[in-house]
Amino acid sequence: MEPIIRGLRSILGSTDNLIKFLRKTHLLIGSSALGNLNSNIALLNKEYGLDINVIRNVILQSPRSYLMDTEFFQNILVRVEKELGIPRNSGMFTYGIRLLSGCSKNVIESKCQVLRSFGWTEYDVSELMRRNPIIFQISEENFRKKLGFLMTELGYKPDFLATHSTLLGFSLEKRLAPRHRVLLVLKEKGLLDYNFYLATKKSEEEFLRILIEPFKEDAPGLLELYRTSKGHSNIDTISRRC
Repeated sequence: MEPIIRGLRSILGSTDNLIKFLRKTHLLIGSSALGNLNSNIALLNKEYGLDINVIRNVILQSPRSYLMDTEFFQNILVRVEKELGIPRNSGMFTYGIRLLSGCSKNVIESKCQVLRSFGWTEYDVSELMRRNPIIFQISEENFRKKLGFLMTELGYKPDFLATHSTLLGFSLEKRLAPRHRVLLVLKEKGLLDYNFYLATKKSEEEFLRILIEPFKEDAPGLLELYRTSKGHSNIDTISRRC
């Protein structure tokens, strides 16, 4: 086992990375898996031009994707470019690897069908896939709920969501819906008409400081509404720092 640990430490570049890797995998790594990891890294580095530090970072994010048989792994790399339309020099390339190594073609196609049922064209679907493949790891039920909220309730169009895909990545219950409720109150009271997309991108601290704290007198109960909507127990602590 010691030679394997030494081999992993050498591949990952540090003891800290080794510990992160072992915590993520929860696996006993054998010599064959170590060999696969070495071969897959060499493939990405030498044939696909990915920097070794980039490779190490993505391995730590999704280690199991890089322990598979190299022939199967190489097939995934080809599919990322051909099927997902993500070029190897794109920052999304490794996310495409994660998607295809973790989801079957049928599962991915089911998400595409959900998009089509909301009026997405093939171009819109491909654009979303190319820009943010990891979105397709969302459960089908969650996908439908987010699309229903963003498109049916808020009126966003497929072409906008395809190019502003972070909206689909945010939690509906913890971020999208609660922030929308706050903006509705501010608009109804004539206090502020703020762009929803920009509001969703703000950190929790920024959102509280910019869109809740300045209006606590003119819109009493706004913080409580937000806290109740989120079911978030530490908002008071955050808001006191603003």
